[in-house]
Amino acid sequence: MKRKLFIFSILLLLLNSGCSVFAERTISKEQAKSIVLKRHSGSIGEVHIISITHEWNAYIVKWENKKKTVSMERIMLMIALEP
Repeated sequence: MKRKLFIFSILLLLLNSGCSVFAERTISKEQAKSIVLKRHSGSIGEVHIISITHEWNAYIVKWENKKKTVSMERIMLMIALEP
């Protein structure tokens, strides 16, 4: 009986700590847009955001440059924000 209670307590503790870490690292739509602009501006020319959608814990950012090539980037919500 003590062993079952111990295992249940450990599992509950792990579940609780895992959920709190995920909740602290979410980013906003504007932050996802900023990440794409920061990563791609300058290296391929001027970047224009076409659309941003939210799907399965990620932002899907579609963007294009001056050459009219379209690309897409998946920004995970758990990404570490730069200071």
